[in-house]
Amino acid sequence: MKRIFKRKRTLFGLLVAVLTLGMVGTHCGHSRWHSWNDEKRPDEMAEKIADHISDRLDLDDAQEMKTRDLVLDVLKSGKEMRTHRAEMLAELEKQFRSDSFDAKSLNSLSEKSEQDFQNFRTTLIQRMAEFHGILNQEQKEEAAELIARIRQKHGQ
Repeated sequence: MKRIFKRKRTLFGLLVAVLTLGMVGTHCGHSRWHSWNDEKRPDEMAEKIADHISDRLDLDDAQEMKTRDLVLDVLKSGKEMRTHRAEMLAELEKQFRSDSFDAKSLNSLSEKSEQDFQNFRTTLIQRMAEFHGILNQEQKEEAAELIARIRQKHGQ
């Protein structure tokens, strides 16, 4: 039973690592996926990420198409979450320029950001579960090995 639980945790970790590193981790623009968060090209970015995952896990065409759709959903969900960053900074700037500081206004924006993050996390986990469901046992094992390498690389 412990082994099954460990394997599920490992697969969950792999999916988190692959999707997160493939999507969120490239936001700095120093990778082959420049401007991954450009709202004008989410389809293109989803295609590149799905291609990368497909190459690593040897997905068939149907699996790759489904992966592309799942990644696109995650990218769109993440975009909604990122929109509040600019609002929060603008409000913070406004607060510092004024004579008084309105903590309620910032708390309200912060609560909205937290809710958006919860929605993003829920979407991410649901899409990872769907991704797990389309993999065969060999691909799941390869995914687990990728997670283990990522974990080792980051010293955990």
